[in-house]
Amino acid sequence: MCMLLTDRIALVTGAAQGLGEGIADLFSREGATVALCDLKPEGERVAALIARKTGRRAKFYRLDVSRREEIAAVVRAVDADFGRIDVLVNCAGVCKPTPLLEMTEQIWDAHHNVNVKGPFFLCQEVCRIMVKNRPIPRRKPP
Repeated sequence: MCMLLTDRIALVTGAAQGLGEGIADLFSREGATVALCDLKPEGERVAALIARKTGRRAKFYRLDVSRREEIAAVVRAVDADFGRIDVLVNCAGVCKPTPLLEMTEQIWDAHHNVNVKGPFFLCQEVCRIMVKNRPIPRRKPP
């Protein structure tokens, strides 16, 4: 069996449920160590389940992606815990469908902060780590 992510460290946001949880599980089954990030505490259970199923390290980090200082702190913690970050999956998101004429600034800001601002600053912080550590050579699958 070819494991495409063997020895890779993946940070996945929105990993406590849904698509983010599925991506974290798949990455672990493909050989990655996974840092699961979410605002919801259920991420702790998901990380434990993934580690038990795959035998690989999976650790939960509480993260509100709308808060830049939390992003920086969590990215530093993942780097300290695992030595690097090779893959980032921005899967956290919010959607509160609101008619145009009822859209408040608060609802708009919440969507923008989680769906746009958060992924941008996650990319920025993770890229700092990647540049610092330089990518490790990619092994060719058998």
